[in-house]
This record gives sequence, C-alpha cells and structure tokens, in this order.
Amino acid sequence: MIVPEVADLLERDDVPVRGAVRRFAASRFDSLGDAPRPGHPASVTHEDREALTAHGRSFPC
Repeated sequence: MIVPEVADLLERDDVPVRGAVRRFAASRFDSLGDAPRPGHPASVTHEDREALTAHGRSFPC
C-alpha cells in the first residue's frame, strides 16, 4: 500500500502519514508513542483516569 492510499483510508492528508512512515522507518515501534508536548503537564493522572473509567462503567446502561 502506498502513502496516498493509507492517507485516504485514514481520511488524513499525505504529509502527516508520510512523516509517520519516515519516523517508523527510522525508529520502528519506539516512534509510535506520543512526543512530549509543550505546555502545562496534565493534572489528571493515569490512576485518576482508571478510577473515573471504573466509576463510569458501574452505572447501568
């Protein structure tokens, strides 16, 4: 599959898809994680998210 086909499948532009392919080619699976982002760090921890998810799932649908 070529980059334009992947971009169409993901409904994205070719440019970010091509960048992701290049990063993957250079660093393999290490490149798939989120890059550090500028700004204030998240105030909700992983444990907070898990607790909120568990609480939300405790309600009947």
